[in-house]
Amino acid sequence: TDADAGVVHAAPSGRLTPEGTARLYRAYADHLFRAGQDAQDFASVFYAFVDEQDVIAPEVARHPGLRPQMARFHEELMVLRAQRAAEATPIARESGEPMRLYRKMSRGEAEQMLAGPAVSGIGAAMAYNRSDQYRKYFTSSLSHTSVFSNANAASDDEVVVEFTLPWDGYWAFVARYGTPNQQPGAYQVRDSALVHQERLRTGAAANFHDPQDVTDVVAGRTHHNIGIGHGNAKAFAKLVTGRRVVPAGEVDAAAQAAADDVRTELRRLAFDLVDRKLAAAQERGVQGEP
Repeated sequence: TDADAGVVHAAPSGRLTPEGTARLYRAYADHLFRAGQDAQDFASVFYAFVDEQDVIAPEVARHPGLRPQMARFHEELMVLRAQRAAEATPIARESGEPMRLYRKMSRGEAEQMLAGPAVSGIGAAMAYNRSDQYRKYFTSSLSHTSVFSNANAASDDEVVVEFTLPWDGYWAFVARYGTPNQQPGAYQVRDSALVHQERLRTGAAANFHDPQDVTDVVAGRTHHNIGIGHGNAKAFAKLVTGRRVVPAGEVDAAAQAAADDVRTELRRLAFDLVDRKLAAAQERGVQGEP
């Protein structure tokens, strides 16, 4: 809470000023959200931070009076992380750019998808399973493909294929065929295109139950996954204007850039939190000691 922004009591050299505490909080957030820092439990993060930080004297950093306060701040950062992960992400796009969708698939499926016109290529790939319930899933996020695996292909035999479509035409397609993936009976509807945000966001909101969920994706132009079925595969294929195999290095770079963007955003949110804590402490007239 904002009340925690004030003084660290019981430190051997006195008390940290609110400004000193803010510097310590910022350094901790930098440590927690930096690249290569995967630990989330407080004990692992805090003791590693204490050993490397240079904001306060080591004996102050290790004092038992500091640990509970830092534990509370750590939990606040975990809340920020959870809130950020649960939010839908708008698709970044320059004016005039097309829509881009991606699918990780076996090389054999990619050869089918890329052969001839898109209508025939995608049609041939859809013939793998003629059930009305069958869907081929695409994602709007290239970085998402780095954590997706096609159950029908060995990992060393997979490639990512990019499909470009007219921006407005694609969203009109989603508005027409898009169906919440968890809507009862959705898989049995031949022309439904199943939409969700699984692995693109966390929590219950990642799977869609209500048509409004799809409407929100269309209105916000947010990242999503879409499952194309036999009833709309031809309409989808007719929109496709380009197809290519994405080099593995480009996929890796996209995943790294996405992770960096998340860390940058978390750092910004954490620093905003610290600024609010500091302002609250200064408004209360809290005075630290040297």
